[in-house]
Amino acid sequence: MRDRKVPWKSFQTVLQSSKLYQSIRAIVAK
Repeated sequence: MRDRKVPWKSFQTVLQSSKLYQSIRAIVAK
């Protein structure tokens, strides 16, 4: 299943983006 190697940087960026997206959603939801 591990045919594609995802760089740690990309993984970190995705996590940060998700966190940021959730924060923005929380602010908009108020």
